[in-house]
Amino acid sequence: MPYTIELQLNRAAEAKFLKHWATLRDESVSDLLFRLGYRPHVTLAMYREIDEAKTIAKLEKFIADEAAIPVGFPNISVNQAGIFCQPRESGPLRKFHARFERRFGKSFRPIDLAGVWMPHCTIGMELPTAKIGHAIDKILGSWAPIAGRLDRLALVKFRPGKVLWRKSLQRS
Repeated sequence: MPYTIELQLNRAAEAKFLKHWATLRDESVSDLLFRLGYRPHVTLAMYREIDEAKTIAKLEKFIADEAAIPVGFPNISVNQAGIFCQPRESGPLRKFHARFERRFGKSFRPIDLAGVWMPHCTIGMELPTAKIGHAIDKILGSWAPIAGRLDRLALVKFRPGKVLWRKSLQRS
């Protein structure tokens, strides 16, 4: 099973994303993110295999010097099967990711590599093509930019999502 290390949003920002997830569920578009046990997040990296105990120990040390990162999600984007929010470009977020990659190694997904990293928070994935237009209409009907903080780091084993470790960043 693959692993992901992710930055999770503060509770208020998370609630706004969960509202959009609920819209997709209530409109019979998709409840996949709920069924998989995910939380709104920004993925730092994915790994096929890790030593869980060693990774958790390294994460504990890593977060001791890391601060929560302010983040803003001004709009949504769409591809063939998903709806996403990319955060506004942020030097602190990019630098955090670069420090993380130097310490933990590169992700197996090309979109997670420093220099090409495409941070995002998913609203819907693996959506039926025929329902994407309806889903976008519903999301846009209640859309407002989301501002918050990425204030927790988590190690998750998936699918489904099982949080193996999660901790708040030490400084804010």
